[in-house]
Amino acid sequence: MAQQQSAEEAFGAQVRQAREARGWTQDRLRRTLREVAGVDLSSTAMARLEGGKRPIRLNEVTALARVLELDLTQYGGRELRLMQHEAYEHAQERLTELRARLKTAELGFAELDIRASEAMALRAQALQHLDALRREHAQLEAAVRQYETGRAELARELGGEDGGQADG
Repeated sequence: MAQQQSAEEAFGAQVRQAREARGWTQDRLRRTLREVAGVDLSSTAMARLEGGKRPIRLNEVTALARVLELDLTQYGGRELRLMQHEAYEHAQERLTELRARLKTAELGFAELDIRASEAMALRAQALQHLDALRREHAQLEAAVRQYETGRAELARELGGEDGGQADG
């Protein structure tokens, strides 16, 4: 009587077949798993996995299924489809939540953008006002100098007419 193939052996064979169908080496598959799914398998672990000689973790199963586009229903049938459906629904709920948070963030950024524009406009007005004040200050200083010059001239004129005595 032939011994029935274990789930690990069947999955390992499916992985090897899908990898070879793509023309990938085990190293290429290992790199892709690491880059795409963050799953890091040693070359020994990959060889043992494909040979069905190593227990496989759920994150490795899902990563390999995603990277190699494997059909996993043969390993769990209806229960696996239900789990996949529940995972999909959970992912959809999470996506809806993240979209709502993104919308809130976008609205927040839009409000900040409006406030930044208002602040920039106020800054521009303040700079214009400052420039006007500086011009007015310069005019006042010029007027004070002119006044002092006129006063000094008047004092000299008055001092010369009444013998050098001037009122202060």
